[in-house]
Amino acid sequence: MTRKVVVCRPMTVAVGVDPGSSQGAIAVVVTDEGGRPRVAMLEEWRKDKRKRPRGRFRLWQGGDLGEWSEREEPVAHPDRVVFRVAKRAKHLAMEEGLDLRAGVEDIQIYGPPRAGLMGLASSAGGHEALLRMVLECHVVRPRERQWVKQTADVPGRARKAMTRKFLTSAYLGEACIGPTFVVDWRCRLEGATPTEHAVDAIGVALFAAGAQLVTPQERENHDKTAED
Repeated sequence: MTRKVVVCRPMTVAVGVDPGSSQGAIAVVVTDEGGRPRVAMLEEWRKDKRKRPRGRFRLWQGGDLGEWSEREEPVAHPDRVVFRVAKRAKHLAMEEGLDLRAGVEDIQIYGPPRAGLMGLASSAGGHEALLRMVLECHVVRPRERQWVKQTADVPGRARKAMTRKFLTSAYLGEACIGPTFVVDWRCRLEGATPTEHAVDAIGVALFAAGAQLVTPQERENHDKTAED
């Protein structure tokens, strides 16, 4: 089996957002001196079944032993979630002396305009503006095809279902597609069950952190070169 792992910019705090007014997610990835990522924060929002103005979001919190717990709380608007997480990410970066990066997935239009597209675009722009204001850093806007290729080696012509399999495989670090190849993000959260939006937010954060795919041997050579 050929295996590749994700290596990012070292000593970086990266925020990634999968935008949406009715559902979406935000993730914060932190990298160590060798560029290995870990998920420090992860939240998801979605409207409840009655589609009331007050949505609900899931919050994953890491414990002292690296365990993650899940809970749900009401939230009036996704911007509140993005604002709160961004402030915590900035505080973490300043406290640890780390570089700050951020990304929001760009909006793509396929075929004729569909219902909710304007709302989605408005949410994405609002999330970007909030991140710029709070983090005071450049915010990249990668298209889906761009970040899934860079972080999970998804083929350019892969359909949505196959793209999801590649991303699930990368998050789990398991060969969900076949026995010959797997990308491992190396930041799986034990005890948490992120949805598609949450996994996408992690992927966008990895892209913002400058993710590169390397084989274990290439990673070992890179580490030896850095030591020398």
